[in-house]
Amino acid sequence: MTDHIYDSIRESKIGVVNPGEMASAGMRQRGLDPDNDKVVSEDFELRIRNRVVELRRDGTFEKMDGRGADSRWRLTRKGRELLAPPYNRG
Repeated sequence: MTDHIYDSIRESKIGVVNPGEMASAGMRQRGLDPDNDKVVSEDFELRIRNRVVELRRDGTFEKMDGRGADSRWRLTRKGRELLAPPYNRG
């Protein structure tokens, strides 16, 4: 799960991730349809959101705004230092 979150932040052009979008992308990568399987989609989103909250406690992520699946998160300075370039922007 953490690898998926870090991959999502690396792929983000603006350095911001959203649990709902990460859940949909993760499901599609596994051959699942997030639009037709709401129960699994909600479970994916909840697990991702819980993991991002844990990463916030570690000082790696910070919440920008929003609630639930629509919340937006970004890396802290500590988080950027953990990721390989090009994300190590200082």
